[in-house]
Amino acid sequence: MMLRSAITAAILTLFSGASLLAQAPGTGAASPSPSVPSLRLPSGAAPVRYALDWTIDPSQETFEGVVEIDLELERITPVLWLNARELAIHEAVLVQSSRATTARVLPGGDNFAGFAFDPPAAAGSARIRISYTAKINPTDTTGVFRQKVGNDWYVYTQFEAIDARRAVPCFDEPSYKVPWQITLRVPRGSMAVSNTPVESESDGGENRRVVAFRTSKPLPSYLLAIGVGPFEVVDAGRGGKNGVP
Repeated sequence: MMLRSAITAAILTLFSGASLLAQAPGTGAASPSPSVPSLRLPSGAAPVRYALDWTIDPSQETFEGVVEIDLELERITPVLWLNARELAIHEAVLVQSSRATTARVLPGGDNFAGFAFDPPAAAGSARIRISYTAKINPTDTTGVFRQKVGNDWYVYTQFEAIDARRAVPCFDEPSYKVPWQITLRVPRGSMAVSNTPVESESDGGENRRVVAFRTSKPLPSYLLAIGVGPFEVVDAGRGGKNGVP
């Protein structure tokens, strides 16, 4: 009976860890934290601004992302919890008072990822930079997904209501409304669009273009949107009282 109990416990442990977030090589295995959020993110930390840098090729099944989140921490913070779903997180670095601290990634089940700091982050302003790989959904129109028309692939996003976490580690709750700045690295010949007009374009090397968009007004994560592909554009002039193109 003791042997059977031990085997059962081992099987349950194996299955409970099956959905852990991918760890970067050399970071070590992170053990589950007893304080994983159950529904909403804990209080005490809030975003001030996001900067996204995504390398997206519509013909591929994944994309590479880097996000920088400016934070305001209300108190000493040993662990920062963010929403994240099916993201392979490679590295996370917290910068505070010119000091950089590499975070240890904690698994958080299907909807969260934890970032543990040693020493803990102090109260006040901070910035966390996270690099990761995310999926481009080939079938469902959720998160970042792709569709083929003729011989061409297109990438779109649909983050409503809680699918921004499939694309970026973030505070994926509608109460958090902050500015977003997006930069897309896309294949030459593809157009990139987002919530705001293009700020600049440059050569990204490796047959890529770098398209940087203007910083948005404060938005919740579910209203973020991008599109990449060989779109055609019809100039219909400007409309509305603000003369929007």
